[in-house]
Amino acid sequence: MFLEDDRSNYGSKSLFSMKMEEILPETLRGVYITLSSPTEVLSVAAVEGDLEPAEVAIAYDADVNAVHPVFELPIIHVVAGHGFRNIAEAILKTERCDLTVRDRLGRLASDCAALCAHDYELADRLAEVQAAQFRSSGKDPRRATMPNYGSFRYEP
Repeated sequence: MFLEDDRSNYGSKSLFSMKMEEILPETLRGVYITLSSPTEVLSVAAVEGDLEPAEVAIAYDADVNAVHPVFELPIIHVVAGHGFRNIAEAILKTERCDLTVRDRLGRLASDCAALCAHDYELADRLAEVQAAQFRSSGKDPRRATMPNYGSFRYEP
């Protein structure tokens, strides 16, 4: 569900910016208010572990399959690698996240949760959803599906 940005009623502020100002404490506003899109906010929240901004970004149609601009990893891999279960669950609730995508090293999100965060419960939860996605899509789980990393070239 995409919520329309109605600048005519609110001046130069978007509804998304107003919602961010409303929920965030004064100390975090500077970080998130300068970001222009829900996907950018989700990228920062994925690293910081901030659930509220992540939930607002998801509600405003953030691309949950986007590649993090700094780490060049899918956002779900960043969240799993940090062990942020609450944000991972919020992303999974959208049912838009493609967990069959691997990072540039060939790891699935469940691998990142287990290997980087040592969060085996999160890894099991992600593996459960990944298995269902692999079955329903007909993709071979042994084949890597690599996202577009921009200038980065993956050569096996």
